[in-house]
Amino acid sequence: MDCDCTLCHLYRKEKGMEASRYYVFGKDTPTVFHGTLNEASTEAKRLAKLNPGTEFFVLRAVKSICYMAEPFIQRSFCKS
Repeated sequence: MDCDCTLCHLYRKEKGMEASRYYVFGKDTPTVFHGTLNEASTEAKRLAKLNPGTEFFVLRAVKSICYMAEPFIQRSFCKS
């Protein structure tokens, strides 16, 4: 079942975001998701400049799972 979470839908619509979510992982746990690959890449470069020698990865979410009530809401970000 694709996620039809109203909050997620409204946020993505307001921001004009793609369906995918991108994260930057490096020094700490990711705390912000980015709506486009370009935004995540820009953030990774910014963080890398602030943390010389630390490698940062741009990650793409492939699935989300949300529990509000049975059944779980699952949303796939993969094309397959």
